[in-house]
Amino acid sequence: MTKRDDRTDTTLATEAAAGIGRRELLKGSLAVGAALAVPTLFSRRASAQEKALKVVHWKHFVPDYDKYFAVFAKEFGEKNKCTVEVDYVATADLPTAIAADVSRGGGHDVFHLNGTGAWLYDQMLVDVTDVSKRLGKEFGGWIPEAASIADVKGKWLCIPHWYISFPWIINRKYFKDVGEDYTDKTTWEDLRRIGAKMKKAGHPIGIPIAQTPDANDNLFPMMLSYQATLFAKDGNIKFAKKEIVEVLKFGAALFNEAMTDEVLSWDDTSNNRFIASGKGSMICNPISAYRTAAKDQPDVYQNLDIVRPPIGLKGTRVGGSRTMSYGIYSFSKVQDLLARSLHFGDDDGRGEMTA
Repeated sequence: MTKRDDRTDTTLATEAAAGIGRRELLKGSLAVGAALAVPTLFSRRASAQEKALKVVHWKHFVPDYDKYFAVFAKEFGEKNKCTVEVDYVATADLPTAIAADVSRGGGHDVFHLNGTGAWLYDQMLVDVTDVSKRLGKEFGGWIPEAASIADVKGKWLCIPHWYISFPWIINRKYFKDVGEDYTDKTTWEDLRRIGAKMKKAGHPIGIPIAQTPDANDNLFPMMLSYQATLFAKDGNIKFAKKEIVEVLKFGAALFNEAMTDEVLSWDDTSNNRFIASGKGSMICNPISAYRTAAKDQPDVYQNLDIVRPPIGLKGTRVGGSRTMSYGIYSFSKVQDLLARSLHFGDDDGRGEMTA
């Protein structure tokens, strides 16, 4: 999450510093393992004198990413004479896994904040301001959005890893088939009208309305486009009641007229498959779906395009995004191992927050 020159596929890596400090993993370890439902794997055999570092992490939908983490964890363990144990958890189950650690005051040492800021867990996070300063200095400074994720009352309580924008991916052929097009002036109301025509032609729009993070990343920007805010500028809760009612009415109409019931049970990979299959006319998602189609469905891919979000009230255009960060539990017993070399990468077009 520091600024990096025009990169989308990036890895934030640093050289290991001498010695093992108080937070030495958040400057770069993590990963190996399987889901919580199966026995967790250790990166190497532990001796009686070695410590174990335990991490709870999202289960990547690209299997090769897990393999990359496994190699990194093994190398970190060998270099620092410790074991690294990582439990990969499905995205939707990650908050539950974190809540379990918090309730029992143990289980893991490092945890993955997927789509939320440190403020949500500020009572059980270690202050890593010193690590953030070292990373900022080494990589040329943090982009402004990083502080909004990590900074709580003047202290950085997590290390932001990356953020990614959620553009819209459309099948332009389906728009043209119904005599329409998508432009920079297309509004949400236009989308409702056009979506109804495309649904009738057998190519509905796909926005998840389900218990999955992508639903938040799609629906909350729509709310903001209609100025249906939940907070005042000072951060206190304040519902824009009239606007919220109106956007809920619009959302219901958009679902009924332009979508099918399948979106009510989607997970974070469903919309990728939806657009790549050739059925869907439009989704809101990172460009992983676009890339998947390029590799697996070239006939569909040739008609796909990446466009800006539609416009809401008074010309308001809001796009979604997702952030990921890593934090250290304050109840960890191995804080002397934590924060040595931050080396987290992604191959999904996701931009980092360091330069």
